[in-house]
Amino acid sequence: MNLPNLGTRTRALAVADRAQALLEVALTPGGPRALIRQRPLSLSAFLLTSRLARLGLVPASLIDVGANTGQFTAAALYQWPHVHVHAFEPLPDESQRLKANFGSLDNVHTLNIAIGDRDGSATLHRHAHSLSSSILPATLGARNRFSWAVETTDVEVPMKRLDSIFSSDTLHTPALLKIDVQGFESQVLSGAQSILPLISAIVVEQSFEPFYDGQLPFSEAHADLVAAGWTMTRILSIRNEEGIPVEADCLYVPTTSPRPTMVQPRP
Repeated sequence: MNLPNLGTRTRALAVADRAQALLEVALTPGGPRALIRQRPLSLSAFLLTSRLARLGLVPASLIDVGANTGQFTAAALYQWPHVHVHAFEPLPDESQRLKANFGSLDNVHTLNIAIGDRDGSATLHRHAHSLSSSILPATLGARNRFSWAVETTDVEVPMKRLDSIFSSDTLHTPALLKIDVQGFESQVLSGAQSILPLISAIVVEQSFEPFYDGQLPFSEAHADLVAAGWTMTRILSIRNEEGIPVEADCLYVPTTSPRPTMVQPRP
């Protein structure tokens, strides 16, 4: 998401957070090299994937839902150069940049579609800050508080379920599912019920504050994953507003998986 437009104090805190992230990347093994070579470079994506790698996760496949221009994909390829990536981005311009960034790689496949709980089409609410665009409209409170919540145009985009795209014959395992779709995460999971047994780990952005109309609160989104047989084992990163946590990237593994740091493929 974009930084909120809440005045000098908030901007100063944002600068401090970025400086802290930059320092952490610089001190992480491989970080200085990533700062020079990884493109597109996202400090948060690098830290996420490096933490997953330190936990022992070595995916054969990555399903990157909400890929934007490939920030998480680039970080994943830095950690796991031979991973098979399936990157999905519904915004046309960002999807073109995604394809341009990785089109020369045989192990990266990009598709200009939204992922959800049905096959068909959907209206995508584009924001000036593309990372904040969503199938769900921003809440009135978010529009009043944050510059990123100002919608620019609506775009009609194709939508498919992950169950319509993958099967046990088309997905290399162990597989990592990353979901960052601005409040639409539960719908993505609803459309992936058949392939979830093939997934070894899920990284999903959970929100503690409703930024979008129809977005499930953390308690419900977390409870749905638990009921489906998943356990949250790590909070990988936290985003703050005015020093208060509002979002977190959470790691879920099947309840039947071992609990130590090593994330094992699902049997």
